[in-house]
Amino acid sequence: MDIEQAIETIYTGLVSEESVPVKLRAFRELDREMLGQVQEALSFAIEYYKGKSLVPKKLAMAMVDIFGAFCFNSGFSEKRAERA
Repeated sequence: MDIEQAIETIYTGLVSEESVPVKLRAFRELDREMLGQVQEALSFAIEYYKGKSLVPKKLAMAMVDIFGAFCFNSGFSEKRAERA
């Protein structure tokens, strides 16, 4: 694995529409293989960037989950969200 592959795996597993957090929020079956790949890629990236002062923006974005700040009514219909 090289660092570009690791970053792509992390981004896909943590940010994409098929990411682990999206599946958890939607109560869909968790892809354990993807979770393992993300864990492996994270371990690789941690070792690669250890001691460095900068990381790529794409990697940093994957590590900061801002989705919850904008989608707090996720899973509710619009009418039900208004009542909540």
